[in-house]
Formats: sequence, C-alpha cells, structure tokens
Amino acid sequence: MRLLLTIFCLFLSTIIFCNPISGYKILIEYDPITVISNYFDFNISTPNGIAVRKQPDSVGGGTYFVFDAKESSASTLRTYYGYLDANGILANVATIGMADVSESSPSLAIDPVTGDPIVAWNSEYGIKYSYDYFHLGSPGLWTTPYQIFDDISVFHHSEDVFVNPIVEIGDSPIPDKRRVYFLAYNQREFVAGEEYCHAMLGYDDFDVNFFNAMQSFDLTYVPLLISQDEVMNFSFTIGEEGKLAIAGYTNDQKVFTYLNENFGEGNFTAFQEEYKFPVENPLNLNGTPRFTDDQGNPYDLFFGPQFAGNFNAMFTDNDEKIIFPTCFSLAAEPGIYRVEDCLIYPKIVSFDLSSEEFSFIDIQLEGNDPDDDLPMLPWDIDEDGTVDSYDMDGKVDWFPSWPIYYYENTLPYPLSLNNLRITQNIETGLISVLWNDSSKAYLANNYNTGLSDWINAPEIVVTYSDDYGEFWYPSQYLNSINNPELNDMIPEFIYPADEISELGYGEYELRTMFYNDFGYALPGSFPQTPGGQICSMALKYEIDEPNNYIIINEPNAASVWEVGTMVSVAWSTTGTILPIKFDLVDENDEFVCCVSEDPEGDNFEWIVPSTIPSGDEYQVRAMVLSPPGYEYSLPFTIYNPDSVEGIIPIKNHLFQNTPNPFNPTTTISFSLTAKDAKDAKIEIYNLKGQKVKVFTFPNGSLGTSEQNHQITQSPNHQIVWDGTDQNNKPVSSGVYLYKLKAGDFEESRKMLLLK
Repeated sequence: MRLLLTIFCLFLSTIIFCNPISGYKILIEYDPITVISNYFDFNISTPNGIAVRKQPDSVGGGTYFVFDAKESSASTLRTYYGYLDANGILANVATIGMADVSESSPSLAIDPVTGDPIVAWNSEYGIKYSYDYFHLGSPGLWTTPYQIFDDISVFHHSEDVFVNPIVEIGDSPIPDKRRVYFLAYNQREFVAGEEYCHAMLGYDDFDVNFFNAMQSFDLTYVPLLISQDEVMNFSFTIGEEGKLAIAGYTNDQKVFTYLNENFGEGNFTAFQEEYKFPVENPLNLNGTPRFTDDQGNPYDLFFGPQFAGNFNAMFTDNDEKIIFPTCFSLAAEPGIYRVEDCLIYPKIVSFDLSSEEFSFIDIQLEGNDPDDDLPMLPWDIDEDGTVDSYDMDGKVDWFPSWPIYYYENTLPYPLSLNNLRITQNIETGLISVLWNDSSKAYLANNYNTGLSDWINAPEIVVTYSDDYGEFWYPSQYLNSINNPELNDMIPEFIYPADEISELGYGEYELRTMFYNDFGYALPGSFPQTPGGQICSMALKYEIDEPNNYIIINEPNAASVWEVGTMVSVAWSTTGTILPIKFDLVDENDEFVCCVSEDPEGDNFEWIVPSTIPSGDEYQVRAMVLSPPGYEYSLPFTIYNPDSVEGIIPIKNHLFQNTPNPFNPTTTISFSLTAKDAKDAKIEIYNLKGQKVKVFTFPNGSLGTSEQNHQITQSPNHQIVWDGTDQNNKPVSSGVYLYKLKAGDFEESRKMLLLK
C-alpha cells in the first residue's frame, strides 16, 4: 500500500492543474485539548506580544500559555495561565492573581535558564506582572502580582495611561544575568504641543537568585516617541546581544522600525517609509471605472497597511532582519478606508538592518512576483496589466480575501478582530505565519448559495517559508469541514508558540492556542452567544505535498461545444480547494465570458453564447479559494457554424484520461485526421510492458489473437476502459500505459487504477 501511495504522489502531477509545490503538509497532530470554558469571545490574549511559549528542553520542555477568560457569563474577566508538560498533557490551568478584579491582554516570556515564566497584563489598577517558580519543581507557584508603570515621575505627562504590556527576556550586559523588558502602549489621547510618548520601556537584570529571593523588578524606564502620528499599531521584539526593535505601521500608511542595539540603553534609531501604493482604477467591460462613490465618481485608489491591529514581530536570519505580518487594504483618497469588502490581503513586511531598507512579500495573493515590492492586484494575478475576469454584468471581478475570523463588515471590527501571528525555528530558517480567514463564510452569508456549508466555518490559515522568509509556500487551511479534529468547532484567534520545535527527520511541531466559539457572531452580540472554550492544539509539519487540487472533468479533451446548446461543467475536488466562479478563456488565457458566478455542488449546465467563434483551444477556468488561484480544464473545442472559423479543427492528439486516478472506469479521448482514423487503435500496457487490452475502430483489422474492443466514433474519439484485460478479467491496482497508434503517429500517456 505504501508503494502504491508513493507512486500516486509522483503521478499526481500529471493529472492536477494547480500543481502544489512539494514541501510540508500541515496537519493537526491530535484532537484539540479543551483547557477551560470561556464566556469572553473578544481578543482573548495579548494584542501584540506572545501568548504561547515553549520552555527549552533542558528546563522542562513544556508549554505555557496565557489568556483572558470568564468561566461563566456573570464572572469577572480574569487573566489565566495554562501549562502543558513536555508530552503535551495539560498539567495546570488557573488564574495568576487571587484578587477578583477585571484583567486582560496578558503577555508571556520564559527565562531560558530556569524555565520560569514572567507574565504581564492589564488590570483595573494598572499594569501587573507575576512570575512562576517552575524551577522549584512544578508549575503554579505564582508570586503575588506586582505593579509597574505606576511611578508618575518617570512619565512625560501626568495623564499618561499605559496598557497592553509586552514582556521579553534576553541577554544582559551584566555577566551571568538576563534582562527582562516590559513595553506598554500609551493610551492617552494625543494633544498637539504637549509632551507625549507612544510607549514606555522598562527593563531590569536578574538571575536565579532574584527568583529565589522573591524580589520585584526595579525597572529603568525609557519613554519612546515613535512617530508624530499618534495612531499606530506596533509590536516589540528582541534579538541576540542586546538588539531590541519596535516595529509596525501608522494609520497614514507608513511602516517603521525603532531600533536599539545596546540592551535598551541610549538612543533608539527611527526608520520609517511611506507605504501608500497608488493603484489605477480598473475598467469594467464597458470602459467605466470599477470603484466609484455613490454619485458615480471614480475613486483615487491605493493599497496600504490597514486592518491589522493584532500581530507580533520578530528578528530572523541571524538577527539581520526584522519581520512582521500585516494586511494591505484597498482604500481611496481622501480618508476612505475600505471601498469594497473582501479586499484585505496579508503581507510580510521586512526591515533589513544592513541596508536599512524596508520591503514586503505578498503571501496571499502571491502573483507572479510576490517580492517585487508592489502590492498584488487581486484582479490581475498574472500581472500582465489587464483585468483577469469579469462578472455576469461585465464588472471587474477579483479574488476575495477577508483575513478576519468573522464575516461582518462593520467598522472597526476588521481592525480589532484581525489576528496575524508569526513564529520560527531559528536554527533552520523555518518561519510560519498563522491567521484566521472567513472569506468563504463571508461569501456564503452574502452572495454564494453554493457555499452554504461554510456559513459558520471560519478557517485557520497557515503558510510557511523554509529559507528565512525569502520564498513562501502556498497557504494551507484548517477548518471544521475538512479536518475531523475540528468537527463542530468554530476556531478563532489562533496564537502559535514562539518556537517551531524540530522533531527530527526534517519534521516539526508547533503548539498553539485558540478560542472555540459556541456561537458564530460578533463579540458582545445580543442575544448573548453561549460562550466557548480555550483550546490547545499541536500542528505537525510533515514532509509531503498538500493534498489540495481540483479536476475539471467536463469539458474534457474530447468535448465539442456547439453554440446555442446546453452543456455541462463538472468537477471534483480534494482537500480544502473550492471553486467559487467559472470563466471561459481562449488559447491566450484571455477572458471570453463568465460561465457561472454561483457554482453549486459539483456540476451545473450552461448555454453556450452564439457570439463565441469556433476554436479548439478553449478552456474553462475556475476561480478557487484555499489556496486562491485559477485552475483550468483541458483544452476543448467550441463549434460555431456561423463564424468564419466554423470548421472544427481536427489534429492527431492523445489526451489525458479522465477521471484519473480512477475506479473502476476511465475515458480515454483522442483526435485524429480522417486519413489516420481507419487504422487507429489504443493499446494498454502494464509497467512490465505486457499488453493488457486493445481497442480499434469497428472496421479496423486485428491479428487473430486479439479481440476487437471497439472505439466510439465522434468528432473527437474516445474509449471507456473498465479496468479489465483482453479476456474481460479485472486487473490489479497500479500504473498503466495507454498508447495511441494511427498510421505513422504514435503517442502514449500514463494512468492510475486505484481500488
């Protein structure tokens, strides 16, 4: 069986049209672990820090995670921790502090020497932190919480209010110590002319004696003014040897890095670049602009970073780069943040410390050149400068993207419900980005009845690079439709661990935390939804190809569609790939017409318009999601008796059998010129070279030892093989060769019988 599956994987590239790139298949390693019931369904942990961290194997090898929860609808919102031991078994879950006060947004760091975690969070009395004495033998020995960022004398202004702390632990300039860093965001409203800081950094040095003595940190505070624009989103990260960075974007479309390479001491150097990319307003088939205001005036369009309020940043590539995930949205001047829904696309922004330059990579959609520092245009993914597709009304169509867990389009939810997270294995260069996506749920709830199964099914999207972010593989999707481990679950707010762990033999594991919502609705919706659960889940990166592909079975290579007649389009899919629209394209992949905007099931019927000229290189092109892209049928013929090219072109050609793999029957199609048809035959061989079966035309001549199995005559010819030999006995599973012989013409192909 293993040999057969290996043959199938090698052979698959001849029958699928999306051609997945060989690499890792990302799987759910075991059923998610339920940690605790939770009646809080909004931003369940830190907005811009790390919520899940793995201990070094030398000091436990377990995983800590922190989150916000209400154990009942009437409970106070509290900050919790959970601990999975090295075997992935849930060992502890509880609140960190004892006081029943409102808390939120915990961030987590782990001391690499002791394995002890430090957690900081918001409370109704300011920012608190605590640490756990794991090194004394077990998790759960938390100190009484300490208050920080409460000494007004270090602040620029008496009304400064600091929230959403991020905590990191790194090298110290003092031998045999580590340095802890706390960064908090200033929530006070910016007032021109007043002293202002966007963030406050606090740091202190410690060792194991600090923990044993139950000390509190004596922080040195550094106020940071990052930009004159007070509206921004940023994260904080550290590298080796004292490197610190604050990285993010402003709401006036600038990206920035605020860099210090001296353990937080001295000055931070600011780097900033405008990231507003003007875009031409694409034209509909009638020549009018696609994106206009209510009066029909065309928008001045641009792509820029927006709607990414929750993300983290990290150093990578030997600390030569700082990268963070964000979203680019199509917006318009002046001040129109979203001209249409489903036009928000994930990107990776990178800052190179050597060149001091910013760049970005399209990770969805990718296009022909994802790292050309130009935003991917979702209506021109082949980047030839022309619109790829139009709808039934002749309006520009595009690939939808809604990287937010819920499909509601009301502002400000796209910003606050967005959650992009990045993690890595430092030694090997494996980087992964995870986020939620509800594109299918959005379409199902607003437009497409063929997607009704997806109305309550947001997805977890995972993409990865294995070369420090230079090349990114196609996204893979986890959801309740395709992954039995997530049956009856609504996964939201995915948080990966800070480290992708290497298992050996080139495979990896990633621990994650997410919220399983019991009711799919906006946070705080009325009537109140019935809560949910905090869950833990392990993802495995297994060496294999993602098994996502679509086969368009009709039209096939033997199809001849006559204009004015009703024809069928039929397809089959594997994995998460999903068609949402079908077009007809010509031999140059140019749009001819829209075939269907709402495909249901696995087939539909269509009347071929009388305006289409004859030709033998037409293809049906499917617009698909998960991952997004175009997939194609085999070339086929359209016959129009009124067009100047009205004669159906016929040439000698053997087409790929369909379906393939097959069980028990498959159709083999071919075309022949009239002079070669008389003596044509199809021969089927096994991999040993033994002849299995022969098909000929009714009047063809065969040797006395061969039975005459007949070829169906049509404008393009075909035979149906039922997996039997010359004596009509079933043959075994495996790869078979089929060969067309006609005069001097000879052509062969492979096919796979799976039983």
